[in-house]
Amino acid sequence: MKPILKLNNISFSYMSASEQITIIDSLSLEVFPGEIISIIGPEKCGKSTILSIICGLTNPTCGYINCSKTHIGYMVQNGDLFQWHNIYRNFSKYYNNPPALYKQPEINPSFSEKCSNINSCKCCEKKAALIKVLASEPDLLLLDEPFTSFNIEARSAIRTDIINLIHLEHKSAIFISANIDEALSISDRVIILSKMPCRIIKEFRTDNNLL
Repeated sequence: MKPILKLNNISFSYMSASEQITIIDSLSLEVFPGEIISIIGPEKCGKSTILSIICGLTNPTCGYINCSKTHIGYMVQNGDLFQWHNIYRNFSKYYNNPPALYKQPEINPSFSEKCSNINSCKCCEKKAALIKVLASEPDLLLLDEPFTSFNIEARSAIRTDIINLIHLEHKSAIFISANIDEALSISDRVIILSKMPCRIIKEFRTDNNLL
């Protein structure tokens, strides 16, 4: 099986006022169709920079990326939604006719012209953000710590909803996470990074492996 994403010896540095700072050092990674990967590591070690490089927002200092035939969807931490509109209006802003799948109550119970302002339900907001990304039909989803703003009970519920949506659509995904237990529960493979400059120090498959 061929990977849909390949990072080969990626490094990223920038020049501060006094010195060159290296964020990522010789990182290599492959992602395969249908695979869910979690990347965990210390705070500010470069996890979000990796996603920025994958989706083309940041250019690596050296190394190369092979994903020319892969459509990538990036779900940023704030969800990239219009906070003053409900879920229906958010979709209307992006799609004149949102895909019928995402209007089904079992997929998105909040998709209604009558639903409240999106700020009244953080779980609805997060799910709507993912559905908006899925509606563009990506091959690979990038999710930057999507569960950090929830308490334990809500976190478990929205995590289950999001993973079920990803499996329903047969998508590959990369999660950035700071929680090893969470990473183990949702992923086929977990990658652990060192402190900055980040390198892969450990990689292992979980019992969730579907490949």
